Amino acid sequence: MGIATHLGPWLLGTVKETTGPVTAAGAAAGLVRNTGLTTVAQTVKFNLVGAATAVALPVCALPAGAHIVNVIVDTLVTLSGTVTAATLTVGTATTADLYFPSTTILTAGRQAPTLTATQLTAYAGIASTASPNGVGVGPLDVAVIATPTFTTGSPSTAGIIQITITYLVANPDGSTFPASA
Repeated sequence: MGIATHLGPWLLGTVKETTGPVTAAGAAAGLVRNTGLTTVAQTVKFNLVGAATAVALPVCALPAGAHIVNVIVDTLVTLSGTVTAATLTVGTATTADLYFPSTTILTAGRQAPTLTATQLTAYAGIASTASPNGVGVGPLDVAVIATPTFTTGSPSTAGIIQITITYLVANPDGSTFPASA
C-alpha cells in the first residue's frame, strides 16, 4: 500500500452548505452544513540513552493554522541508569512548555499533565474575524520540540519515550470552512 499526500484541509461530511433553518429543536436532516475537519497525528520515538539534559529534540512541524487536539507523551521503556528524576516539556524554541508542561517521564506509562489556560489557548489560538474559534498555531508552520531534563544522573542503560500530537488541519488563518460556496 502506498502513502498519498493531500495538501490543504479536508472537510468531510454529507452537507457542504446550510440551506435550511437551525432552531432550538435542531435542524432538518440534510439542510445544515455538517462537514468537519479531519484529525491527523504525527508521532516520534526517542531513545533517551545518552541524551543530554535540557537539549531540545525535534518532534515535528505543525502546518499553519493547525488546531491541536492533544499532546500525548508515553514512556515506553522506563528510564534507567544513573537517572533518578526526569521531566519533559513539549513546545517551541521560544516557549519550551507551550504545549505540554514539565511532567515526569521516569517510569513507563502514559503521562497525564494538567494543562494551563495558556497552553489550552496555544492549542486553539486566539480568535480572529476569519476564525472565531481561534487561529490555531498561527499563520506559519510551527517547529515543535521536546526538552528532557534530568535533575540527577542520566538514562545510561534504557529509556524510550513516544510523543504523539493530534491536530485538525485548518486553513493558514485558522478558518475551518470557506467563507462562501
